[in-house]
Amino acid sequence: MADVFTPEQRSEIMSRIRSSGTTPEARLCASVREALGGRWRIDRNVRTLPGQPDVVVAGLHLAIFADGCFYHGCPEHGHMPKSNVDYWLPKLWPATGGVTGRTLAARTQ
Repeated sequence: MADVFTPEQRSEIMSRIRSSGTTPEARLCASVREALGGRWRIDRNVRTLPGQPDVVVAGLHLAIFADGCFYHGCPEHGHMPKSNVDYWLPKLWPATGGVTGRTLAARTQ
């Protein structure tokens, strides 16, 4: 199916989609902070670690990823894109029991 937007319009639309600092990430961080209390330092969106975890508690060697329905293959909200399937299939395959490159990189470090 052809895109209904021109490449310039699509680029503008996609540039406005946030990849970090989202409401679910903020709620997750707040929940972790509340559960652990003030004893542990909590970092957000650590780009120096493999997979770029959304919440990190370094003192506990804990990394948390806040992947949404699209990435964890939620049967109700997630879907497989119809275009560029060769790119997306390895990323979304974990919904059927596989391991993503992001998760594998985090596990091997």
